Amino acid sequence: MDDILGTAFAVCVKRNKTRETDEPGALIRVTVEQWEHTLESHPHDFSFSDYEIILDAIADPDYILRGQTGTRVAVVNYGKSFLHVIYRELNEYEGFFITAFYKPDFDRKIVIWRKYEQDRDD
Repeated sequence: MDDILGTAFAVCVKRNKTRETDEPGALIRVTVEQWEHTLESHPHDFSFSDYEIILDAIADPDYILRGQTGTRVAVVNYGKSFLHVIYRELNEYEGFFITAFYKPDFDRKIVIWRKYEQDRDD
């Protein structure tokens, strides 16, 4: 994996969660070590090449949830399941990936941003 990706790969997350700005956001690092940990923890959910799915989820989620202890959860709807990608923004310039997994649903009470206005529950 190191030969292909180096020691980490990354994606920018826009600071303005409405995605209406071209201003660059925090660079979220996905280290090889953390990706391998995710593959070992969720062997039925991901394969080696799925890191692009993780990067896309962070860069363009359907929802962002308030996570625990300052984390964020990027959520993407894949029909019968939702990809959850946990990450932390350290500041407005950088952050890091923690883990990812699929679940059949997500907690709509902790949504802090949604891609589509019609998805509002309130």
